[in-house]
Amino acid sequence: MAWPLIAAGILMGLALVMIGVKSPMLVAIGMYLPVGTTFAIFIGGMVRWASDTLAKRRGLNEAQQTRVESVGVLAASG
Repeated sequence: MAWPLIAAGILMGLALVMIGVKSPMLVAIGMYLPVGTTFAIFIGGMVRWASDTLAKRRGLNEAQQTRVESVGVLAASG
């Protein structure tokens, strides 16, 4: 095992948590996955953002909002 790299990763993760980064796991995943996989995750996030934005503009009720969020999560992860 490359212990210096692991220690650097631990310190970097702690620093991200301490400065209040919204999602430090996304940064960590982006560091070790290939660019193609990371880009697919990014596109999924953009799909989720677009579906959430459209749902808010339409003024959906609580049940409809929950359904849109569930479908958005499924589409973003697929």
